[in-house]
Amino acid sequence: MTSAPLPISWAIGKDASWIWESIENSFFLFNPHSGETHLLNAAAVEMLEALREGAASLPELLDRLGVAGDPAPYRALLEELDRFGLIVPAWT
Repeated sequence: MTSAPLPISWAIGKDASWIWESIENSFFLFNPHSGETHLLNAAAVEMLEALREGAASLPELLDRLGVAGDPAPYRALLEELDRFGLIVPAWT
């Protein structure tokens, strides 16, 4: 089974008025827009913080994060953040 192609770029949604709480290495994000709470790891938080700088493609995000090597885990992370409704496609 292959994944659907990713959009050219990703961005933080306009309704990103999230409430954060961190306990040790776990990060809880409450999204008032959806009413959902998400348990995130440090990589997800770093990805969201990198997107706060502006929309970016996967290669641009990896560059912002200083990550080299296999992009597959980060591609999967983008797909998960999209399913959570925390990021949106930016086709420009």
